[in-house]
Amino acid sequence: MPANDDGGNVPLGIWRQNPARSAPLEPGERILWIIKDDGKRLIWVVVSTTPGGEVRLNTWDGAYDAAPKPVMGTPMLAQITSPEPGVIRTRGVIEGLGPFVEEARVMDGGKRLVANGQVTTTDGRVLSWTEDYDWIAPSPG
Repeated sequence: MPANDDGGNVPLGIWRQNPARSAPLEPGERILWIIKDDGKRLIWVVVSTTPGGEVRLNTWDGAYDAAPKPVMGTPMLAQITSPEPGVIRTRGVIEGLGPFVEEARVMDGGKRLVANGQVTTTDGRVLSWTEDYDWIAPSPG
C-alpha cells in the first residue's frame, strides 16, 4: 500500500489518470508524479498527452500556505493549503479563463487521488472537472 513517510498529504510516486472515472477540463491522458510532499512543500510533475499525440509537461514546486506562484508549462497561478490530512486545496487563476478552485482527496487507503475543480470564466460560465488517479508505482530511485 502506498504511503507518505514524509508526513505529507499525498503518497509519493507515480499516479495514472483513470479515464473511466475522469472528466478533465481538457481531453487527454495524464501521468502525475508526486516527487515531494512533506506537509510543508509539494513538488509534482504532470505529463499530459493530447488526443492528437502532443506531449505537455507541467510542474509545480511550492510551499503550503504560501503566496500564489506559477505552474510551469501552463498559464496558471496557484497556491495550496491543506485543511486536513489527505486533502489539498488549490486556488488560483487560469490566464484567459478566470479564477479556479480545486480539492484533491486521497482515498482507498492511499491508492486513489480524486481532484474536483471548477473555474469561473470571465463571461460568467462555470466549467468543472474531475481528475481521478490510481497510484501505480513508487517514485523512481
